[in-house]
Amino acid sequence: MTTSRNNNQNQQIFLEAMKDVSPIKPRNYVIHEKPVKKNTHYKAVEIASFPTRHALSDGLDNVSSPSEYLLFTGKGLQHSLLKKFKSGKIAIDDTLDLHGATIDEARSLTIQFLEHGFQANYRCLIIIHGKGHLTSAPKIKPQVAHWLKQIPFVLAYCSAKPEHGGTGAIYVLLKQRHKTPNK
Repeated sequence: MTTSRNNNQNQQIFLEAMKDVSPIKPRNYVIHEKPVKKNTHYKAVEIASFPTRHALSDGLDNVSSPSEYLLFTGKGLQHSLLKKFKSGKIAIDDTLDLHGATIDEARSLTIQFLEHGFQANYRCLIIIHGKGHLTSAPKIKPQVAHWLKQIPFVLAYCSAKPEHGGTGAIYVLLKQRHKTPNK
């Protein structure tokens, strides 16, 4: 019976504490509506021009040392965007690490990575290619630089800032896909 009395006391205390409280009226509620997304589709022509996995030629881009800085800019890149890109001030959307990969594996992984990034409409990617052995010229680094020049939607690339791998990694700036509304 003491439990019943304690419950009654607790209820009385609660009611006394709540006597000045008024219920929230419905007009005080905020209803958050999800924004309506417009249906979009991407132009298939853009990806159709992408070379197949086997069409990328191998070649060395005359990279002579592991510490050599890489830079490539395609047509139509604004100077202000290039400056921001080179300084590492564009958010990195995804990363690929090629450490331990053979040249053939690196080619396949790089192409898959770029295709995915372009399809996802990513802007900036980073590829970690490593520096190779300090006693010999790098092997993956010049291949990656050569492959990237063959990809039509790669707008630019440059060696990364030290905090992202320095000359053992490369920033890749992708062209943005054009959206057209569905009708």
